[in-house]
Parts: sequence; structure tokens; C-alpha cells
Amino acid sequence: RESSGHPPAVQELRHGVAYLRGRSEEHADDITDMRRALLAYGISSDADGSPQAGGAAQAQKHRQELLRDISELRARCAELQETVDQRVMITIWQVQKQHDEGMAK
Repeated sequence: RESSGHPPAVQELRHGVAYLRGRSEEHADDITDMRRALLAYGISSDADGSPQAGGAAQAQKHRQELLRDISELRARCAELQETVDQRVMITIWQVQKQHDEGMAK
């Protein structure tokens, strides 16, 4: 038993949940970075402020790539959340239930 009063399995699962939350936060930062890059490409210009030749077409291409990447990251985040909800949280609930039953005896 850990000093926190919870069995080691619960502690291990809590560490797993914390790790998964950290990973999902990493994806959130990636999405923010991509949004910033998308804005930057939308205002592409030469040093003197005039629009670059072909800049609009290039910006559109970059927008499409970034939107695709954002979509893929959102799908990964949704998968990660589903894993946490369906596997980790259920396991934590089961261990907590067993812990409570054991403590009641």
C-alpha cells in the first residue's frame, strides 16, 4: 500500500491518466501552433508589404494542409479521450470498487 492510502494499482492508474492528459495537452499546443501558422500564411507579403506573386495560391495550399493536419490531430485527441474514458476510467472505477469492498470487510 502507498502512503496515500490507495492500493498501488490505483496509484498506477492515476499516473497513467496523468500521462494521457499530458499527451492530450501536447496536441492542444500543436493545434494552437498550426492556427498561428495558418494566420501567418494568410497575410503573406514581400518585405515592402506588397502581396507576393502567387502568394494567394500558396497560402491556400498551406491552409488546406494545416486544416488537414488540425483535423488529424483532433481525431487523435478524440481517440485518446475515448481510450481514457473506456479503458482507464473503467479500470480505475473497478479498482476503487474492489478497494472499497476490501475496506468494508
